Amino acid sequence: MKRSVSICLTALFLAMAGVSVCTAQTPAPAAGLTAMVPLKKSARWYYERALVLFTQEKTGHAVVELYRAEEGQRVAYEVVEAKFQHKDLTPAEKAESDSIKEQLKEQDRMIAFLLGIIQRRNQRTVDAIQMFEKVLEPGAPEHILARLEMARAYADLRGWDKAWGQVQKLVKLLNVRDSRTNGGMRQIQTWLPRYKEQGAEKNLAEGFKIVLAGIETVLFDSGAKYREWTLGLKVRDPYVYNEVIRLFQEDENPEETRLMLTEAIRVREGFAPIPLLGLGDFQEKVAAAAEKEKKYDLARTEYTAAITSYEAASAQLKALDFAEGKDFSTDRIGQLRRKLETLPKAGTPFEKRTED
Repeated sequence: MKRSVSICLTALFLAMAGVSVCTAQTPAPAAGLTAMVPLKKSARWYYERALVLFTQEKTGHAVVELYRAEEGQRVAYEVVEAKFQHKDLTPAEKAESDSIKEQLKEQDRMIAFLLGIIQRRNQRTVDAIQMFEKVLEPGAPEHILARLEMARAYADLRGWDKAWGQVQKLVKLLNVRDSRTNGGMRQIQTWLPRYKEQGAEKNLAEGFKIVLAGIETVLFDSGAKYREWTLGLKVRDPYVYNEVIRLFQEDENPEETRLMLTEAIRVREGFAPIPLLGLGDFQEKVAAAAEKEKKYDLARTEYTAAITSYEAASAQLKALDFAEGKDFSTDRIGQLRRKLETLPKAGTPFEKRTED
């Protein structure tokens, strides 16, 4: 009996630290899911706040939330160690311990990657490299974006040898073979042993610039390619999902855009305000196109779905302590509700409406 009580209390503490157990549930009908809402001031809660602030380009505030998320993770590890410190673990207990620790490690990598991105933008390059090293720790899924960012960071610091090591791995992983990139690789190989000679810095910087551009061209060629080299390698980072969605939008691929928006919400257990806002925007555009073609049934369905997505996002932003009117607006929901009221019924002729 004591063992059962201990498990329940551990689950509660882990929920407070950010692991998705014993959390409150709210409906997220836009995604056909139940949203697992992070407990307030948990590691996951702070991380989700940081994602929103990063999207709003409030990077200073995002960094503060990420530091708080790191502290939440530290507490979570202590709880796990305390619970599973005895040596005679049953197979079920060991499996539970391993599963929880893997969740925590994945969250560690998400926090570290976003923190690294922000630190590099703020020219805190050494700190950024330390974060990317955490993401690329042995045993972790290959994170090509973190490796690319690390190569850029080392090049910024003129750490040519370490930048070269990362670049070689990236070129091999992505199978980059175009002639310009190959020329840049030869330029680096020529000047790397001669780094003390006059003109070496300039030639090495130019070579890395060429090679990094070639890597980026392959990686960001399309949404499908980017997805293959990120999600396809078992990276489940929300930042990565947002980039995949953006690329499919640029590719003008609505089917994959909708699919990835829905997937981004699903993998976060329904709690994903940024993808929910993106899904609402997508559904609204589909509805507007259908309305223009006088497909009123489809328009009504998509407008209704957009309202549901926006409402779910609004509820989640409030759960993260963002204030309506100050941090975000719900005006669009009211506008779409009014549009639904004036939308013609299917099969009825379109009638010109007079202004009120």
